[in-house]
Amino acid sequence: MARRGRQVNKAPVEVRWGRLGALVLLVVGAYFYVSPLRAFFAQQDCYAQAVAALHQAQKQHALLEDQLAKLDTKAYVVRQARQDFQLVPAGMQVFAIPALHSAPEPLPLIIDENPPPVPHLSLAERFTDLWHTVLK
Repeated sequence: MARRGRQVNKAPVEVRWGRLGALVLLVVGAYFYVSPLRAFFAQQDCYAQAVAALHQAQKQHALLEDQLAKLDTKAYVVRQARQDFQLVPAGMQVFAIPALHSAPEPLPLIIDENPPPVPHLSLAERFTDLWHTVLK
């Protein structure tokens, strides 16, 4: 007589409708939060870029204000006229000795055409900012 293996009757899978319903609600809720969170994070990135550009523009503005303040002084205008255009006041004679001349001092105007670096926000910083935004 051939020996047959024992057949184990497994109990049918029990569906727990309460847990399944809670899981479906959780997935649907997460789906509705994804789009607003993406939009919020995109606005954070735009804001960070705008702040970096503003700081760069403020630095450039300060340099231009300094240059404008220098242009109001007669000594600076006379020096620039001599260096750039070889102009001298009336009654003076210019002698150029090339070995003694140093390179003219460049204007302190710096124009950076590269975009400013964008500060990187970690995920924890993003959610902290989101939390503070919600509390306000």
